[in-house]
Amino acid sequence: APFPGWTLPGVIGAGSAQFSTRFVADILADPDLDGSTITLVDPAADHLETLRAFCESLVRQRGSKVAIEAHADRGDVLDGADYVLTTIHVGSDDAWQADIEIARKYGVDQSVGDTIGPGGVFRGLRNAPVLLDIVAEMEQRCPSAVLLQYTNPMSIICRAIGRRSPVVTLGLCHSVQNTTRELAGYLDLPIDELDSWVAGINHVAWFLELRRDGGDLYPRLREAAADPAIHDLDPVRFDVLRWFGYFVTESSKHMSEYAPFFRKDIARLQREGFYPFLGDEIRARSRRVFERLERHSRDASGFELASSDEFALQIVSALEGRGDCRINANVPNRDLITNLPAGSCVEVPCQVDALGAHPHHIGPLPAQLAALNRTNVNVHELAVEGLLSGSREPIYQALMLDPLTAAVVDPDDIIAMADQLFAAHQGRIPAAFYPS
Repeated sequence: APFPGWTLPGVIGAGSAQFSTRFVADILADPDLDGSTITLVDPAADHLETLRAFCESLVRQRGSKVAIEAHADRGDVLDGADYVLTTIHVGSDDAWQADIEIARKYGVDQSVGDTIGPGGVFRGLRNAPVLLDIVAEMEQRCPSAVLLQYTNPMSIICRAIGRRSPVVTLGLCHSVQNTTRELAGYLDLPIDELDSWVAGINHVAWFLELRRDGGDLYPRLREAAADPAIHDLDPVRFDVLRWFGYFVTESSKHMSEYAPFFRKDIARLQREGFYPFLGDEIRARSRRVFERLERHSRDASGFELASSDEFALQIVSALEGRGDCRINANVPNRDLITNLPAGSCVEVPCQVDALGAHPHHIGPLPAQLAALNRTNVNVHELAVEGLLSGSREPIYQALMLDPLTAAVVDPDDIIAMADQLFAAHQGRIPAAFYPS
């Protein structure tokens, strides 16, 4: 193997079963990585044990020499690391339920609530401090390591890290890959025949170019969108295409949060499946995931072991000199998208090789796309300001500028809603937000 004995020293937050299983399957599906060590880190003992047993079952199924380690304390594995991968959710389902249900009492119907709005801001207040602690430890224990960051809210967390730490951080999502696959279906084309150029912000990035053999596929996509049977598969994104001229990366359900004029007709949203997970639905979803893992931890023969299209292992492979790749990553806006704020977190194509990850200069986005992105970036920037200062005031202001919240809640009620969320998450959010 080109790099035998390679170790991924930390999949921190390994109990995030959806992501962690993909990464493990990617490693096991690559013969060049046989003999590597996968180290899982999660303070939640039950989640960690379930995933460890599942991974060991997969290793046995494949007859692999990959070693599986599991630790409750990340301090045990960071020394000398080359790569650290993070997939965490502080407070897990209980916290998510509080985000959704408290906001809903004030009329804010979030479809997912993990990026902006009350759910995104408060998820950021829970998750970002842990990520900041991790990068501070990396500066001491593995200063040259690359952080492959998958935790939401992506833009808030990566912006906070960029303001606090020199650790090289690539914020990774799968919305570009998923959307490309969906577009191939709408166009009835093989996915490997599509060539795209995508940039914007996480969850609201734009297919600036969509081509096949050099030819523009947008006319064909607009023709497909005129078919009601196809339009109804992805109604929000096809309407965004019609009104704004470009296709966006996040699902119709998610995108409806970022452009609030889509969330006025709650009855329609319920019919079309854009309503939020609530209460027992959240727990049932997680329970199904872990029950599946538990089944496969006893017998992994029914688990399909195939490489995913996640970027993490492609990046590691390129950095280790096994060939270049082009991915999309969330990085600081250093003259990349010139009509979005400098320093804000943007999602752009990056070329990755043995010398590092090299973000592409995009220039200005079309004015209407940048305008919609800026409404979201305003929330990110104020949330990070509050996070780093430990002050509630910028958090209130972030929610007052959130497009969906501002459309339905007056300022005094926004403050009351935020204070209720602070109360619900005490112990999960830094103590600085709770003056004695």
